[in-house]
Amino acid sequence: MGMAGRGDEGDVAVVAEGPKPRHVEVSERTVIARINRLLAKDGKAIKVARELTRLHASMGWFHEIDTHRKLVTNSDIDLARYAAGLRMLTAWERLAEKVAS
Repeated sequence: MGMAGRGDEGDVAVVAEGPKPRHVEVSERTVIARINRLLAKDGKAIKVARELTRLHASMGWFHEIDTHRKLVTNSDIDLARYAAGLRMLTAWERLAEKVAS
């Protein structure tokens, strides 16, 4: 996909839940991309730690960095709450549960 697309259209799945309104599950990758587009204006980004590394053990899965100073500014981030605080998910979207591989 070229620069014209957002690049995250393929990461969305529709989930039907009985009489409740339909929700769209949005992948972690999509949410991180949305957050990083917003944070880039302030010189920040969300990064994901690899599993079974010292970084993961000390900072959790997600951490925020200052891209100009190369410093970690926030660690052990709960991605769902962080995204909700920045209003990255609409009322009909929710963060998809990570499937164990």
